[in-house]
Amino acid sequence: MEHTWEIHNLKRNLSDGLVTTASYWCETEFSGENARSVGEYYLPAKDSSDPDFVSYDSLTQDIVLGWITGSLDTEAMYSKHSASIAERLYQKANITSANGTPW
Repeated sequence: MEHTWEIHNLKRNLSDGLVTTASYWCETEFSGENARSVGEYYLPAKDSSDPDFVSYDSLTQDIVLGWITGSLDTEAMYSKHSASIAERLYQKANITSANGTPW
């Protein structure tokens, strides 16, 4: 299974560049099927004088993804995605009827 993460929005304070919320999605793909989780991660308050503060202009997607994946239960998310995909694959493999016309 392949898991793909993406940050699609950051909410920040204009005064100091502090990012307060990161909107993300995680998609898992296997055998042509996929499952996706979408969420918002609320970042802890920081002061621009903190040694680990990263200003908005210096952020990369990898930095923000590190914050999110380091704080969420990614294994539980992957497990949920896996179960969803497995159910769809099972249903497809066990189709016993179909609609349509022969012409």
